[in-house]
Amino acid sequence: MATRLALKLMALYGKGELAGTQVQQIAHAAWQDGWGHEDPLARKLLAAGAKGEHPGNIARDISQACRSLGLLAGTAAPYVVTLPDGSCIDMFLPHESLYHMVQELNLEQCCLSEQSMDEPRGFGTLLRKWSAHPDVRFQGALSRVVVLGIHCDGVQYTSTMRAGGAKSILVCSMNVVSPGQAIHRHRRMLVFVLRKARLCQCGCAGYHTTQALFQVVAWSLQALLEGKAPSARHDGSPWTDRDRACRVAANTVLPHAALLQVRGDWEWLVDCFRLRSFSCDRFCWMCEATKSDACSFKDFRDDAPHRLTLISHRDYLERCAAEFAQPSYLFSCPGTTIDHIAVDSMHAADLGCFQDAIGSVFWLEVTNKQWYRRSGLGLRSLNTELNNYYNSMRPTELSRATPLTMAQIKGKQPGYPYLKCKAAQTRHLADFCVTLAGLHRYGGDGRPAFAFPVKHRLHGQEALHGDLLVSMFEGMHRFQTACVQRPFLETECRDALLLFLRSLCDLHTMWREGLAGEQVQGQPFHLRPKSHLLEHLALDKIPLLGNPRDSWCYADEDFVGFVKSIARKTKHPRTLESRVKEKLRLLIAIWKVDDTL
Repeated sequence: MATRLALKLMALYGKGELAGTQVQQIAHAAWQDGWGHEDPLARKLLAAGAKGEHPGNIARDISQACRSLGLLAGTAAPYVVTLPDGSCIDMFLPHESLYHMVQELNLEQCCLSEQSMDEPRGFGTLLRKWSAHPDVRFQGALSRVVVLGIHCDGVQYTSTMRAGGAKSILVCSMNVVSPGQAIHRHRRMLVFVLRKARLCQCGCAGYHTTQALFQVVAWSLQALLEGKAPSARHDGSPWTDRDRACRVAANTVLPHAALLQVRGDWEWLVDCFRLRSFSCDRFCWMCEATKSDACSFKDFRDDAPHRLTLISHRDYLERCAAEFAQPSYLFSCPGTTIDHIAVDSMHAADLGCFQDAIGSVFWLEVTNKQWYRRSGLGLRSLNTELNNYYNSMRPTELSRATPLTMAQIKGKQPGYPYLKCKAAQTRHLADFCVTLAGLHRYGGDGRPAFAFPVKHRLHGQEALHGDLLVSMFEGMHRFQTACVQRPFLETECRDALLLFLRSLCDLHTMWREGLAGEQVQGQPFHLRPKSHLLEHLALDKIPLLGNPRDSWCYADEDFVGFVKSIARKTKHPRTLESRVKEKLRLLIAIWKVDDTL
C-alpha cells in the first residue's frame, strides 16, 4: 500500500504542480531520512530516471510505475480513432468506462433513486421521455438506466501576447449525473484530449474533426442502449489485433445508459452543434429572439413575442437540412436532442449577468459624491465593508474578491460597470449585495439613502431606483438559495430568477432612457444576451432538467483547470496529449483512494 506522502507526490505531479524531476528529488531526500523503504511506489519514484541521472526518462518511468501498480483510473484501454487528416488519436469509450465503473460501485449507486424517479421534474421525467423516443423504445426498468452527461471545452494553456502564439487543448469528459451522492457525480470519465492545432483546417472551424470523435461516442452510446458490447469497430470494420487484446469482449452484458445532459460554454456549443453565433443579431438556438427591436431578447414579459418562436429538435434538423449542414453526431446518441443542451448558470449568471448587476451597484457605491469625496475613498470603504462581511461569514469559507480595484469594477474594457472576478466570488456576494441595496434604498450606518444630484436626469426617481435594486438582489439571493435547497422547489427557483432579470431590465431601461449613441455605452446595468439564456433557464430548462445546480459547470471547470495546469508543464507538443491523458487518469485513481489529496 502506498504511503500518503507517495500519493500526495503523485497528486501534485498529476495536477502539474510538481515536475517529474522534483518528485524524484523529494522522494530521494525523504528516502535518505528513512521514508518509504516498505513502499513499492516510493522505491519506483526513487529509481526514476536511473535515480535522477537521466532526467529525460523520469516522466516515462513515473508513468510506468503508476501503470504497474494500478494507479491509473479504470481498466478501459485507449481506442485508436483515425481523424480526417489521417492522424490518429486515443479515445476512451463511454460504454467501457461505464462498464468498469459499475463493476466497481454496483449499478444501484449509479442510477436514480426511487424518489427521484417519481418526481414530476428532472431526470425521472427525462428518462420516461427518453424511453418513448422513436430511436429508443426502451422496454426495460428505467430504475436501472444510468443517466450520463457530457462536457467539452477548449483550454488555453499559454499566456503569450504574440499573435497566433496562444495554444489550446480540447478536453471532453463524461460523468454519471443520476446518483444521489455528489462524490460519484463529480467523477469524470475521460473521453479524449486533443490539441486544437490538430483540428481540421478546411474552413469548418474543426467541425469535421469533432464529428469524427462524436461519431464514436454515438456508437458507444448505442451499445449502452442495447446493453451489450459491440462485436466490431465503430465503422463496421473488424477488431484489430490490439482491440482483441484489450476491448471488452463482444456481447458482454453492459449497463443501460442514456445521454441526457450536454454541458459547456456558449462558444463550444456553437462550434460543436453549429448553433447560431452569439455575435449575430438572431443569436439564440432556442427561439427567434434578436438583438434588434424586432422580437427583442430584452423583453422579459410572459407574453414576449419571442416566447411564441421556440425551436424544437425537429426545427433544428429541418434548418440543418435546408442549409445542407450535417447535424452534430452527438444527436445520433439514442434519444439525445437539442432539449438536452443545458444552460449553464455558472457561465450565464455567475460569470455574466450577476457580475453586471454587482459591478453596477459597486460603481454607484464608490462614485457617489454624497458619501465619498473621491472614488478612491469609496473604494477603500467598500473593501473594508467586504472584508468585514467575509470575516463575519468565515465558517462558510467564502471565496474572497478583495482587494478590489477600480479596473475590476469599471475598466476601459468593456467600458461599462462589470465586476471582474471568479464565478465563486460572484456567487458569494449575494448576501452582501442584498444588504448594500437596502442601504441605497433606505440609508443607514450614519448615511442617507442614495440620491441622484439635482441636475441628474434621474433626479426624483430614487425610490423606484432603490426598489429595483432591492428586488434585483433579492431575486439573485433567492435563486442561489433555491439551488441548494432539498427538496428542490422549482417554482421558487424560477420566480426568483425572473425577478432578478426583470428588475435588471427595468434598471437597464431607466439608465438609458433619452440617451443615444456613445452616451449609452458606459451606463450601468448592462443587459447582455446571456440574460436571454437565463430566461430560457427559468422558463424552459428548469421545468425540463430540474435544479440548475445539477447541470452547472463548476466541477467541469475544476477538471479542465487541471488539464491547463498539466499542459503548461508539458513542453513537447507530440507528447502533450498522452501526458495529459496519463496524468488525468492518475489523478482520478488517487482521488478514488483519498479525495482530500
